[in-house]
Amino acid sequence: MVAKGRAAGGLCPDCGRFSDRVHDRYQRRLKDLPLAEQGFVIRLTVRRFICGAADCQRRTFAEPFSGLAAPHARFTKRLNRALERVGLALAGRAG
Repeated sequence: MVAKGRAAGGLCPDCGRFSDRVHDRYQRRLKDLPLAEQGFVIRLTVRRFICGAADCQRRTFAEPFSGLAAPHARFTKRLNRALERVGLALAGRAG
């Protein structure tokens, strides 16, 4: 599946100011729960925005997808929860 953000811009995590100036884009590959017994991968296009505030230390920041996955994560939150449940149910033995 191919996906991208629809927001007009984002808030700088340091200063909190809104920015819609796109600096760059990059791809993330997120594994999700299987669909019809097939592996499911989301190819997510993430934008990097420029923080235009002169007094802000951060120059660029990535578009947040906190509802889908944690920053730098390779799995979606849904898959991560399923893996945690398997690990807890089997008390750490191989699933």
